[in-house]
Amino acid sequence: MSDPAQPAQLLYMAWKANDRQDALRAAMPSAVDDLFSQPWQPPDWQFVGCSSFGNGYRCGFERGDVVIAMQVEGGASAGYHVDAIA
Repeated sequence: MSDPAQPAQLLYMAWKANDRQDALRAAMPSAVDDLFSQPWQPPDWQFVGCSSFGNGYRCGFERGDVVIAMQVEGGASAGYHVDAIA
């Protein structure tokens, strides 16, 4: 994945579909476990983009005043993955 937003969006869509296998294509197992510890429920979350954070990126999804922050690590040549959920 050549853009930090790609694994974040793939992980979100896998969570929405309750598809752990697909989620593991985009994220570390601990990040998948953290996100999947809460079942996805409607309405949809809004993707609010990614910004530089530490050595990687923080990508966010919002619903009302609740935010899911995904720490994305990697690089354009090696690819990106979600390393943690906050």
